[in-house]
Amino acid sequence: MAECLIGEYLVIKQIITRSQLEEALKVQQEKGGFLGDILAKSGYTTEEKIIGCLSRQLQIPYVDLKTFIFRPEIIKLIPNDMAWHYNIIALAKIESVITLAMSDPLNLPILAKVRQITNCEVQPVFATRSDIHNAIYKFYDANKKTEFSESANVQPSINSERGEARVTVDSDVKAVMNILDNMIKDINKLKNYLERIIKT
Repeated sequence: MAECLIGEYLVIKQIITRSQLEEALKVQQEKGGFLGDILAKSGYTTEEKIIGCLSRQLQIPYVDLKTFIFRPEIIKLIPNDMAWHYNIIALAKIESVITLAMSDPLNLPILAKVRQITNCEVQPVFATRSDIHNAIYKFYDANKKTEFSESANVQPSINSERGEARVTVDSDVKAVMNILDNMIKDINKLKNYLERIIKT
């Protein structure tokens, strides 16, 4: 996702001003880093506002990881070094589809690598970079953080016990329901906002 286009979109949606964008781009040119991080650290906006704005525009769900209930067996579908390298984390798995939290769900090369590693289709959702990083720091081993290897391969374990498999499916469904609940809350907020505009 081209960050300059993101910046322009944020200006159009009045999340930031033109001068704030220019200042942030100047900092990025001098010191590097991600534009969203620079805008947030400068106090011009928040990661949540940036991601929320992009989520609505691209119609990709946003998940607040601060309230999300993670499951270790799902998280482990993404190898340790891959999670650190790409700042991604798995949220749920139903049949052969993994729900993956990313700060850039349009990053097709990362999606392709996850499909290759897991042998699953990938359903990306938005999450802030800091929330993903905090979750990775909590659930993954930083001491084993290495450069991601293209040859890495992970095969999810298959449990033959019918009862335990049922529990796994139920938990995955609950995880997806959690994501949908967050979407519904955002939709209701937008609905209330539009109703207030109509009444004024």
